[in-house]
Amino acid sequence: NLAGLKFSKSQGVGIGVQEVLDRFQSDAVRYYLSINMPEGKDADWTWEDFQSKVNDELVGTPGNLVHRVLSFTQKNLGKVPNAPETGDKLDAKARAAIRVCGEEMETHLSAVHLRPAMRRLMDLAIVGNQMMQESQPWSTFKTNRPECEDNLHSLLRIVKALAIYMAPFLPDAAQKTWEAIAEEGSVHSQTWAAAMEPLQAGRALAEPKPLFVKLDPDQIKALVG
Repeated sequence: NLAGLKFSKSQGVGIGVQEVLDRFQSDAVRYYLSINMPEGKDADWTWEDFQSKVNDELVGTPGNLVHRVLSFTQKNLGKVPNAPETGDKLDAKARAAIRVCGEEMETHLSAVHLRPAMRRLMDLAIVGNQMMQESQPWSTFKTNRPECEDNLHSLLRIVKALAIYMAPFLPDAAQKTWEAIAEEGSVHSQTWAAAMEPLQAGRALAEPKPLFVKLDPDQIKALVG
């Protein structure tokens, strides 16, 4: 449905797929379709909701986390820091969050329940943003650099997991994230279990670019008419 009306070519109610893809990032469209897909009934597409979902959720949650973690690490360290020693509390929290997210997403995907799987992915990004705020690397970088580097590796673990878990839904963003953390090859050839593996310490990080483009409200208003 489009804004509550059933798609109808004769009545001019509909969205041209190519037109949408020409205007917006394909991953933004994929995200909206996945997160807006109800089980067992028609989905309703509205441009205002599309803007809200993309800007507030996609850009504001995983996009924000990936860019913040990579930008801070690249600017201050220039490379992937070493993994923390066994027993590090933040690292244990990150690994537990990654493991549970992967298990639950796998269950949802096996049943072809796309929306709850995507919601679970977003939950992991929310946890990552919370961990960034809790660990405050901008502060510990000045007062306790070893702790800061340990925490950044743990946060990068979540970024790596997001790359792998995003792959079925957001293939372009997944590959961009994979390359941004200096991992080799294609994220799409990785196993689900690879999300639990540590990163390759010492690899140089390039200056990251935003994963997602924020939608222009004026552009959306023009589409609403």
